[in-house]
Amino acid sequence: GRFHNSTTISASSSRSSGFGSGAITSCIHAHRKRFSVVLKTDDETGAFIVMRQFNLNCIISTRRVDETMLLGILDDIEEAPATITERLNALLDKKLDIEKERIFEIPECPERKEVQINKNFRLICVCNYNNISKMSPSFLNRFDIITLEEQIKSLYFKTNSDLHYLELIDKLIKQHCFNYQLNQQKKEEKNFNFIHRKNNDINKLIYQKIYSDIQKGELSMYKLSLFCRAVFIFIQELAPNKEIKIEQLINYAYQLTIAPNIEDDLVIEDFIYKKYLNYELEESTDNKYFFKDSPKLRSFMAKLFAASMINLHICLIGKTGVGKTSCAREFSRIRKKCMKLSKDFYMHSFHSNTKSSHFYGNIIMKNNEIEFINGSLLNAMEEGTTFIADEMNLSPKIVMKSLVPSLDWNINCKIYIPGINKKIKINQKYFFIACQNDFTTTGRNSLPKLLAKRLKCIQYPEPPMKDIQKICSSINLELYPKCDETQKKQIIQNGERIAKYMAELNKLNLSFIPNWSIRDITKILRRVHFQQINSY
Repeated sequence: GRFHNSTTISASSSRSSGFGSGAITSCIHAHRKRFSVVLKTDDETGAFIVMRQFNLNCIISTRRVDETMLLGILDDIEEAPATITERLNALLDKKLDIEKERIFEIPECPERKEVQINKNFRLICVCNYNNISKMSPSFLNRFDIITLEEQIKSLYFKTNSDLHYLELIDKLIKQHCFNYQLNQQKKEEKNFNFIHRKNNDINKLIYQKIYSDIQKGELSMYKLSLFCRAVFIFIQELAPNKEIKIEQLINYAYQLTIAPNIEDDLVIEDFIYKKYLNYELEESTDNKYFFKDSPKLRSFMAKLFAASMINLHICLIGKTGVGKTSCAREFSRIRKKCMKLSKDFYMHSFHSNTKSSHFYGNIIMKNNEIEFINGSLLNAMEEGTTFIADEMNLSPKIVMKSLVPSLDWNINCKIYIPGINKKIKINQKYFFIACQNDFTTTGRNSLPKLLAKRLKCIQYPEPPMKDIQKICSSINLELYPKCDETQKKQIIQNGERIAKYMAELNKLNLSFIPNWSIRDITKILRRVHFQQINSY
């Protein structure tokens, strides 16, 4: 016989990501007082199988079955091929309401080929409503299917819907207030006193800001929660400045979390720059990033820091050589100094042959023993520093999907990642920055929807000509630290001239000459300097 009460939870609606199905399954799991991870589920098998959208072919072979776990959650189960999901059919067919012990065989796992199924085991799976028809019928047949309606839009049709929305907003802010105060608590403080004061004025301003999005049906629970988190944290960190009004902060939070594009707010961004980013850094081995003389780039750096404050991970998109990676590295160095982190950043350069084990970590032989070595991404997650995914969309889509566990809201929670034989706790200060060219560029892939939902994609700004001239002059000046005033004037003029030349050349759009960038100018200025100091 089959299990009773086996369950699949799936979100309905054409925009079915972000409507809370994963959160509900996590909540169910939390109430069972067991370790929390997100998955897709069936309801009475004695094994715990944890999967997070990557290395799907390793689900069975990586010891994710454990008698001590009662509830497993498989998130985005539709991403797994049928050959993998149907491998679980034998597990789901075990009937547990009898006294005889049940065993699940795992021949793929040499360390443990058989696992006893705990009679209290349950499996919950989460999938996209629109993709459920693409899944294996024999696998779906072993589940009861529950459809989760759009939570935000459903409130719109209730009596006194305004009150329902205001109550929802207050609950979200209260939750983020709790997390914020918990993270602010010092280690030596044993007692945690949670304080939350309801602010109807702020709740109403938030509701007014999202009202049109609710009417259009374009707001998900995920985005609303992120918006409320941004508002709360910005009020805590930025509101002490009397020049910044609450309405400004709410609008800025909205631009950052919900709006497709982020408008400049010179007051807020100037305050962020002066408070958090105005640091003098030590010399580094890579190219220096000149942004302090450019108001456009200063505002951009402030946006990055505002995103890091609310754990909103970023994807920088721009042309080749404009300075995306240099910007990410410089920002990470400043962030390290400002937040007193142990390391400035970890960086991994992606390419077409990149595998998830390259940045998560791998198993090696050391002193005749098997040992797992953390990858750069895993180190960044645990240490709470910045991870830079350079040229991310050069890698295959399956590799980009493998990044999803590192981008979910699992701050200070422990998660399992397939292939890693330990629980990973994501540090609250961890921040992810992807740098890439537009997917229309040769060899680039578009972002998978699973990944795009969790990243805020921002176009790298193009500074005005005046700023570009200052940047080129600064690059040139750095090459001649011992120049006198007369030489300095000439060096600045040469930087301005080459910036104008680049602009004029790029306007021609010559097929046989690629457009120039700051990277090309840096190379030319260095060559000129090298020839001067080595001339006979």
